[in-house]
Amino acid sequence: MAIITESFPPRRAADTDSVLHLIGRLRGDDHEVLVIAPDNPRGQGRAERVHDGIRVHRVPVLRGRDGALHGLPRPRLLGVLRGFRPDVVHLAAPGLLGYGGLRAARRLGVPTVAVCRSGASGSRAGRAWLRHLHGRADRTLAPSAPALERLAAHKVPRVYFWPPERPTGYAELLDHYRAVAGGPTR
Repeated sequence: MAIITESFPPRRAADTDSVLHLIGRLRGDDHEVLVIAPDNPRGQGRAERVHDGIRVHRVPVLRGRDGALHGLPRPRLLGVLRGFRPDVVHLAAPGLLGYGGLRAARRLGVPTVAVCRSGASGSRAGRAWLRHLHGRADRTLAPSAPALERLAAHKVPRVYFWPPERPTGYAELLDHYRAVAGGPTR
């Protein structure tokens, strides 16, 4: 399982805790996990390359006009995924880095599951980007009813309701992975 996330310790965002929880559950079930996440900005020192025993491949970051940090997908991303050979790529709230991971996974024929927490995008360009990115994932998981409704309103295909806080949430997620991978996943 390769997890591509826009935010990972030491940086924190709304999705960080759910990614850490997912990693813990996957490791507990003996799944092999690779995390691909942004590095620290220049001048802050390198972020950890191993987190709690899990390899973390770091990519450079770019500070946007709004001050937000964006992980930059690099051509090496294809080689990293090829070398790891995941059965599924999990895109946690994908942005620019997630899109690069999605493209690399598609080139390698690796299925993708993307999680979209909000489905919100006020601008026409934002809605088009949301549709474009999630329309290329094999499945998009909406962890709330409002997100599910917004994604449906934006005409995003292959959206499934997945509330991770349910006691069966993790098992359901594994079912989504198996469905796109066509069997057991690593």
